Amino acid sequence: MHSDAADALLDLVDFCDEIMLFAAGKDSGRDDIERMRYLAIERLFELVGECLKRAIKAEPSLAKRFADTPQVIGMRNRIAHEYDAIDPEFVWDTAFNDIPLFVNDIRRLLAADGHV
Repeated sequence: MHSDAADALLDLVDFCDEIMLFAAGKDSGRDDIERMRYLAIERLFELVGECLKRAIKAEPSLAKRFADTPQVIGMRNRIAHEYDAIDPEFVWDTAFNDIPLFVNDIRRLLAADGHV
């Protein structure tokens, strides 16, 4: 794997770990904390999508390695450009249910390539 692709995927793993960390603390009972937590997760989703785009640019074959590639990049684009059409529950659901599976796929790929 090209080193630029690996670097982007390593960053992606870090951002996914942060999404999971912040999502795990949901429902603190404080609306201000929950708003900050949600906005941080939204931003991290943007970064995850950008990392995946960079990895694919450096190594185009990666686009076909993950079934979720269009959805990940699409979510990044929606958050960045269609912020008023984002359903917060969809963001939370993705953070809780999809990110753990997605990041495990990335970790397996990196490990198989000797990068973890």
